[in-house]
Amino acid sequence: MRLYIFRHGHSLRMDEARVQKDQERPLSDKGREESRLMAGVLAKKEPRPSVILTSPLKRARQTAEEILPVLKPASGIKVFDPLSNIVPASELYDDLKKELGSFPEMVIIGHQPQLGDLIVLLSGKSLELKTAGVAAFNIEDGFEASLLWNKNP
Repeated sequence: MRLYIFRHGHSLRMDEARVQKDQERPLSDKGREESRLMAGVLAKKEPRPSVILTSPLKRARQTAEEILPVLKPASGIKVFDPLSNIVPASELYDDLKKELGSFPEMVIIGHQPQLGDLIVLLSGKSLELKTAGVAAFNIEDGFEASLLWNKNP
């Protein structure tokens, strides 16, 4: 099984976007471009995932929409509330394990610090994951994970 951890693209600050809540912050033009670029990197390195699970926050959903035409997952995009940066990484991984049974290859799109904590949980390493950065993992049947590669724009 493969898990691709994708941090949302660069987003506007709340004052730039003229929004009242962090959840409403949209991607910037730079974020849209970086997301498409990294989706292309992912598509060249690995087979295509079967689903994109995204945080419900606007910038993550928009990142999913940007990478959808590049990766073309058969099951499309699914909003996945545990990626909203509220639950600890261990709980997120427990929730993801349930999804891995239905979708053996998936991209998840979320936020720091949750994704960074998940990477440490899976690999034992702290990796820099910039906006639109990707980390690829192989997950064995016993849910033992090994880092395959990571790349930032």
